[in-house]
Amino acid sequence: MKVKVSELEGRALNYAVAYVEHGQPRPAGNWHCFDTGNQDEPQVIVRELPKAIQDDEYNPSGNWAHGGPLIEASGCNVGVDIAGVCYCSDNDVVCTEGATVLEALCRGYVYQYIGPVIEIPDELMEASHA
Repeated sequence: MKVKVSELEGRALNYAVAYVEHGQPRPAGNWHCFDTGNQDEPQVIVRELPKAIQDDEYNPSGNWAHGGPLIEASGCNVGVDIAGVCYCSDNDVVCTEGATVLEALCRGYVYQYIGPVIEIPDELMEASHA
């Protein structure tokens, strides 16, 4: 289903970031496996299961170890404004907001490469809102 990048969260947002970084996934049961292209790095996995995101899943929107490197990769600035809104900006123009800095960053990263709308598997949208 087509979804506004500004509305992505959870697994759907993680999927979108993985799609930008690694291209089309390879379905494997209820997982979406993204090959990193590097034998020394494990595959990036996003599950469809409607339960908490597991430690072995790619989680740039909720784990600084995964999402932090996107700051340098995107060249974006991230922060929290005086009203407490988390944002991601490009050349001082706020392009995305989020409930957390990582969520805003991930949305901004996807927006930079894909634009305002992205195709997300229906199952991931359901899992993100479960």
